[in-house]
Amino acid sequence: MSLFMTLRIAFKALGRNKLRTVLTMLGMIIGVAAVIAMVALGSGAQAQIEEAVKAQGTNLITISPGSMAMVGGVRGGAGTSTRLTEADAAALRDMPQAAYVAETATASGQQLIYASMNWRTNIEGTNVDLPAFRQWPMMYGTFFTPEDVKSQAKVIVLGANVSDQLFGEGMDPTDTIIRVRNHQFKVLGVMSRKGASTGGMGNQDGCGVPWAPGQCLSMTACAMSATPAARSVESLTIRDVLELPSPALLHSGPTFAPELPPPRA
Repeated sequence: MSLFMTLRIAFKALGRNKLRTVLTMLGMIIGVAAVIAMVALGSGAQAQIEEAVKAQGTNLITISPGSMAMVGGVRGGAGTSTRLTEADAAALRDMPQAAYVAETATASGQQLIYASMNWRTNIEGTNVDLPAFRQWPMMYGTFFTPEDVKSQAKVIVLGANVSDQLFGEGMDPTDTIIRVRNHQFKVLGVMSRKGASTGGMGNQDGCGVPWAPGQCLSMTACAMSATPAARSVESLTIRDVLELPSPALLHSGPTFAPELPPPRA
């Protein structure tokens, strides 16, 4: 039987059974559309998760102080030890395996005030490596400098949502003075908008300051005048670690300075 005759018979059969033909076509259309929709939803969810992961930065390690056993058998929980200090961060920066190192001191629920406007948010004390290891550009102004960190300057970088709440959308608040509790901070700039954050300085609703003033805001007794070896650190974040230290070296005493082999070629 020729192809022409086959097609002729097929179309005649379709014409004699119009309802069955329409229902069959409808089922095929719904099935294909459902598959396309599921693939699109899966791809969208994957892209959203990847964006959230990228917002935190990749190849990161966070070090937090552990628990501490006290006199009389009393044991503290995670973070009660104060053996993680700024000197440990300096030692980590000397390691060729670590591209970026950032101290962290988080002050939660701080009230920021500008004129008649105010906004409650978290303030993260950190250093100049934060934009690099989170791949986070500025929308307005600049991030604070190593000199600001060294001098413990009272400067602040705002998240996009914080800036909108205090100054209005689309406004550049660079060089403006705002108040945090009884401290005055100079606004250096505003971070660009990014995806969601799982912790630390929220990607839109948060602020960053040099880590020593951030530690001062998070504590009842300010430790800004302490020496680097004495100032405790809430956590350390490292990016681009090429060789990991052995577990025995992860807590080698008051100063964390493990000797590691050179990075792989």
